[in-house]
Amino acid sequence: MKQLNWKVAIAAFFISCSAYAAPTLEEVVTSPDTFAVCKAVDIGTTAYALGHGMTETNPIMAHWIQSAGWGPIILLMGGFYWVLKQQETPKAFVGGVNIGTCAVAAHNLLILP
Repeated sequence: MKQLNWKVAIAAFFISCSAYAAPTLEEVVTSPDTFAVCKAVDIGTTAYALGHGMTETNPIMAHWIQSAGWGPIILLMGGFYWVLKQQETPKAFVGGVNIGTCAVAAHNLLILP
């Protein structure tokens, strides 16, 4: 019996979490909750990768992580999520942010050892 790749299982879990309360693809793509899920995957996979000898390729994030740690990044992303939830943010903007954030999370899952 072939074992399920753990990265595929994680991705499927988080995608299903995003889609749980949004029955259409448009609602998943434009939901602030999708941002929260994909950003959590991004931060988690980045922390895991850095802990296993990989390096952060975004120089701004690398500087923040080295100088201040994860706390300010998590607070900033939580604040951004709160703004997305509270404001009448255009769907096209939220969709673009989600596509970018989820692409980074997916990339991280693909490169993890």
